[in-house]
Amino acid sequence: LDVVPRHTLAPAARELDRLDAALLRDLSTRHAPSGLRVLPAPEDPIDASDVDDRALAQIVSIARRSFRFVVVDTLPIVDAVMLAVFDLADRVYLVNQGTVPDVIGAARLREMLDRIEIPAERTRIVLNRTMAPFPGQLEREEIARRIGRPVDFEVPFERRVLSALNLGEPCLLAG
Repeated sequence: LDVVPRHTLAPAARELDRLDAALLRDLSTRHAPSGLRVLPAPEDPIDASDVDDRALAQIVSIARRSFRFVVVDTLPIVDAVMLAVFDLADRVYLVNQGTVPDVIGAARLREMLDRIEIPAERTRIVLNRTMAPFPGQLEREEIARRIGRPVDFEVPFERRVLSALNLGEPCLLAG
């Protein structure tokens, strides 16, 4: 989104005793063209240590009451913090590019979500085709078979999507 945030999740985690919708809105940075509000992860490991599972659960709970949608974009690393997010999530989207390493990771994550009893109806598989088609590319059906669940959404390869990612300008706002 090409947003330079004023704050990260760390100050919100440090202010849990007084955190409310107004403070959360104040800590987040507004993306002017879309109206989205962004509160990114801390860049510094020392600040990141303030954001534990209890803090993130409280922040997400307040955000859910304050905003129509809450999106938590994360690496595919599962720890206590992510388990708290999974527990609060209405939907968990497993996004992958359809490469063998991505598909293996998505299959393992899907199996783990099953083990922690995240219902299948709360998960969605997204195939993000950020690469032009190439020989040997895994097809949608093969990806679904390997992950053990149908692909719910496929984002087709488009150069304008790659440009949007690199420029921080969402395609939907480009008209």
